[in-house]
Amino acid sequence: MSGLRALVADDDVLLRAGVANLLEHAGNENVGQLGSGTDLLDQVAAQRPHIAIVDIRMPPTHTVEGLDAAAAMQVDLPDVAGAAAVSSRRGRACSRDFRRGTGYLLKSRVIDIDEFLDSVGHVTRR
Repeated sequence: MSGLRALVADDDVLLRAGVANLLEHAGNENVGQLGSGTDLLDQVAAQRPHIAIVDIRMPPTHTVEGLDAAAAMQVDLPDVAGAAAVSSRRGRACSRDFRRGTGYLLKSRVIDIDEFLDSVGHVTRR
């Protein structure tokens, strides 16, 4: 999986930078890093990444900003190939019915970098 334009949104700066670094090291372009859900949709619309890797719970309310953004991307930005939500906890809201091109990973369950990168590639395939 290389050649993708990726945007990473997570309020944990180390996780956000780490994921962006992993994606860049695999030959992808980092088109943005955000620490809150406030400007997420605007940035995705402006940057048109192939994938947005989004934390489910982000500022300002730490509820489901990322999940709501992922759902909105599918409606408002159908040319964005995928939106992947990552979370440190499973939540009832994670069971929403998303179309193909969306994935969900539990942060604490990612144990292999190559599998993570393969998952990113899988989510971006239509």
